[in-house]
Amino acid sequence: MASITHASTITTPPFYFDENWKLSKKEGSSRSSRNSSTTTATPLMKDSTTQQSQRKCAFARKCEQAEESQERVRDAEEWQEESQKSNGGASAILSNAFDRYRGIIFKHGGFGFGAGFGLVRKLRERLVSVSSFDIDRLKIIVHSDNEDLQLGVDESYNLQISNSRETSIVGEAIIEANTVYGALRGLETFSQLCSFDYTTKTVQIHKAPWSIQDKPRFAYRGLMLDTSRHYLPIDVIKQIIESMSYAKFNVLHWHIIDEQSFPLEIPTYPELWKGSYTKWERYTVEDAYEIVNFAKVRGINVMAEVDVPGHAESWGAGYPDLWPSHSCREPLDVSKQFTFDVISGILAG
Repeated sequence: MASITHASTITTPPFYFDENWKLSKKEGSSRSSRNSSTTTATPLMKDSTTQQSQRKCAFARKCEQAEESQERVRDAEEWQEESQKSNGGASAILSNAFDRYRGIIFKHGGFGFGAGFGLVRKLRERLVSVSSFDIDRLKIIVHSDNEDLQLGVDESYNLQISNSRETSIVGEAIIEANTVYGALRGLETFSQLCSFDYTTKTVQIHKAPWSIQDKPRFAYRGLMLDTSRHYLPIDVIKQIIESMSYAKFNVLHWHIIDEQSFPLEIPTYPELWKGSYTKWERYTVEDAYEIVNFAKVRGINVMAEVDVPGHAESWGAGYPDLWPSHSCREPLDVSKQFTFDVISGILAG
């Protein structure tokens, strides 16, 4: 079986993000059998030949586990050393993506964190292809360090999974993209090629080798979420955004304000969110920033919808002067300068 140890390095521009997996061959016993060993108490008497043999085996297992622990510590130190060599061009978006997709691909195996490792995350798992060669490295090459997320950003990528060494059964996977958002789409494709084999307990890439050149057919691939009529908690919105990334959607159309409710905090006009359903069904400014940032690291733009001048009855709950009259609560009263001041405050906020 092949065990994989994680390390990463980045340089920019263009920057390279390597996921190095150090393979070692294990014969005769699996990790699960070693870790599942138990110790039983025995009376103080002269050991029989069988007991002596069992003790020797137990001692050998403890020695092997101690060696593996030392190896993990050395790997962690090497990882930290390599990270310190980075020239500062590391992409937070890609770093976040590697952590996220490691969890998705190896969700059945766990991360195997050791005591004292702090923020250094260790992964010991097996990643193999069904065409008889192991993958020991996932490399991402991005040709631009510009991480601005706009409609029409280049999301194309090339994914190569091949046996690149003629004299070895060890191969590598390479994702090459012009932007980090293309790299994100490539990582998603890579994760979809991986599947967990419950018999061998390995992550496998079926029908390898692969050579994929991909780009979006449509520049706008959106999902509309109407929380103005149906309030959703922040965690639920994040789950929706996460699921959008699996389908490579790139726009969350957030219909956040409408006639029924005004749940968004506007610091310059703090009475506006009195139009929410209840005081518990609101979004603070910090909530909105959190949603936008959560979406961005997944390559998803948030487009907020604010209906004006119609569908605005909820605005007047905090500022009745926005209504033409108490008996006519929409559209907004566009004859007043105050109405335009509020609209400007929302857009500027």
